[in-house]
Amino acid sequence: MGEKEEKIIKEATKEINEVTKNFESSNDSLRNENARLHMKIEKLKKEIVEKDCAHEKYKTLYNQINDHYSKLNDEAQKMVNNLEMKEHDINILKQKLVDKTQG
Repeated sequence: MGEKEEKIIKEATKEINEVTKNFESSNDSLRNENARLHMKIEKLKKEIVEKDCAHEKYKTLYNQINDHYSKLNDEAQKMVNNLEMKEHDINILKQKLVDKTQG
């Protein structure tokens, strides 16, 4: 093999080694980035679970408050109805009293 061929082989080998080194470096960077992203995904999954739990808790509390409000509203409406009936009865009694005093 001639000197020129040896020089070409050395340069090619050097280029191949540099490309391989760059590839391995890029591969390591990608692995590190992949690991970082997996950790971030796991963190976000945990946050989602925590937020879902909090959402369910607040949803339950909201439903309890809403049910209680509905019961109070029903009771208030019954009281208003009773008062209106009593007012009606009082008006009838007043009219009877007026009729007796005039009659």
